[in-house]
Amino acid sequence: VHTRQHYSARLSENILRELDLRRPDYFLPIVKGKRQFSEHLQSLGHVLEKEKPDFVLVQGDTNSALLGALVGARAGVPILHVEAGCRSGNIQAPEEQNRRMIDSIASVFFAADKTAYKNLQREGRTNLHLVGNTGLDAIADWKKTASPRQKTFALATLHRQENTSDPHILRKKMATLAWVATQIPVLLPLHPRSKKALAAAHITLPQGVQVIPPCRYSHFLQLLADCRFVLSDSGGVQEEAAFLNRPCLVLREETEWIRLVKAGKNFLLPQLGPKEKRFIRRLIEDEDFYQKIRKKRSPEIRAGASARIISILRKL
Repeated sequence: VHTRQHYSARLSENILRELDLRRPDYFLPIVKGKRQFSEHLQSLGHVLEKEKPDFVLVQGDTNSALLGALVGARAGVPILHVEAGCRSGNIQAPEEQNRRMIDSIASVFFAADKTAYKNLQREGRTNLHLVGNTGLDAIADWKKTASPRQKTFALATLHRQENTSDPHILRKKMATLAWVATQIPVLLPLHPRSKKALAAAHITLPQGVQVIPPCRYSHFLQLLADCRFVLSDSGGVQEEAAFLNRPCLVLREETEWIRLVKAGKNFLLPQLGPKEKRFIRRLIEDEDFYQKIRKKRSPEIRAGASARIISILRKL
C-alpha cells in the first residue's frame, strides 16, 4: 500500500523505479493538510477489509506507520513493527509519539540496534528480534555500482517539525547553515515542508547556501558519499552517513540513534557556539582529525536486515 504521505513524484514515484520495486497494489488518495490522517484511516480500513491480511507490517515512526498500526489493530490483525524500540526521549516530537504508540499495540518487534532492543525489553515487550536497519540494504545495493568521489562541500537536510514549525528555531538553524557556508560550500536539497515554513516565516535563505530541489534517492546518496560532512535532523541520514563513512552533525537536541554519537561517528549540534565552531573548522581544516573520525568503527552498521525479517516472517 502506497499511503502517499509523500505525494510529490520526486519524493515517492521515482524511488519505486530507482529501487526496481513493483507498482503498489493500492494508492491511498492524495490529501494535504490536517485531513490526511482521518481520510487515510478510512481508505486503509477498506483495503484491510478487502484483503484480510495475516499481518500488517509497518516501518518507522511516520504518520503512515501509525495509521497502518491503528487500522490493523482495530481490525484484529497482528501488527509487526520494523525499527521498533527507537527512543529519542523527546515526547513532544511527533516521531517519538508515533513510535511509542505503535509499539504499544504491536505484536512482533524488529529492532534496528541493541539500544532499541533493550528499550523494548525494559518496556516489557516480547517477540523481539534484533535484525538491523533495512535502509542500509538499499545503500548496499547502490554502492555496488556507485563511484564516490570526495569533494569539498557540506550537505544539509532539514525537515523535522520540531525545527520547521517554530520560526524562531528555524531562523537559528538557517543561521547555523549560514555560518557553515562561510567556511565551506553548503548544498541544501530543500524539503517541501521546509520550503513552505521558510516562506511563511519570511525567512531568506542564507547567502552561500546552494539550494536544490529534493533529490532522487540515488542522487542524494551520491551527494552524501561525496560530501565532507552532513548536517541533518533526519534519523535515516544519520544511519546512511555512518554507512557511507561521513561525519553527521545532528541538528537536534537528542537522537534515537544515540549509539553513533557515543561511538564518535555522529555529533549532536543543537546550537552553534564557539566550541561547535571550533569543531566544524577542525573537520574542514585538520585532515588527520577528520580521517581519525572516519576510521572509527560504526557499531551495528551492516546490511542484511531485510533478509532476516523475511526469514522470521516465513516462520511466523
